[in-house]
Amino acid sequence: MKTLLWQGHAVETADEVADAAFELARLLVGFSRVERIDVPAEVDGHATTASFVVGAGMGLGMLSLPGEPDHEVPGSAAAVSELRERIARLDDAPTGSDFRLPDDFSVLDHDIDS
Repeated sequence: MKTLLWQGHAVETADEVADAAFELARLLVGFSRVERIDVPAEVDGHATTASFVVGAGMGLGMLSLPGEPDHEVPGSAAAVSELRERIARLDDAPTGSDFRLPDDFSVLDHDIDS
């Protein structure tokens, strides 16, 4: 298991998911893009989805958890596939290209408890 670090939060997920999310975040910062990355995660042993808004000044960190053996988090395979597709699209994009968020983009498309 690895821990993704974002804006003071730590979220545990499978190694492959963390690696793909970290690589996508690195590319987003390099391309001056801001996008949301959704990953399957575990919080207190329960499966959930974590969402990170990543871009310049909003990077994603990653830590290995050596004492915690890697195991499958539900939805990991599909998430890794989707993240790798996004990485491939960014790898093929010319640097410095203009980017515009979709008209229906919303960071807050889910309930947030205060």
